[in-house]
Amino acid sequence: MSSMNPDITSVEVGIRKLREVTIYPLSVGSQLEATEIIAKVVNSIAGFEGLDDSEVIEKFLGVLRTSLKQILNLVLDEKEEIDFHELTNPQLENIVNVLFDKNYRDIVKNSKDLVGKIQPLLASMRS
Repeated sequence: MSSMNPDITSVEVGIRKLREVTIYPLSVGSQLEATEIIAKVVNSIAGFEGLDDSEVIEKFLGVLRTSLKQILNLVLDEKEEIDFHELTNPQLENIVNVLFDKNYRDIVKNSKDLVGKIQPLLASMRS
């Protein structure tokens, strides 16, 4: 008997006509890839210092477009694609929230809890 993964989520996208798209959870390998993509975005943004506003916007949108497409390719069916022209800002925000909630929220919380447990051990070893 097969069970459905509870982390599989459907979202609606579209401007004039909505369609349902399935967002799958990231595997550990894909999550590492997604995290590397996010780190590259952060590093790119750090390099925007000294640019004028129009250059920052142009570069940011380029980085966002490329990185978001790469991450979506990790969580969508192979034949599925979300075109940015059919996506509203609230729909994009919903997708980003689903990605974070299903793939990162618990890891962040559990990592903080683990660090909290380890810190007293490290402190006692130093004493």
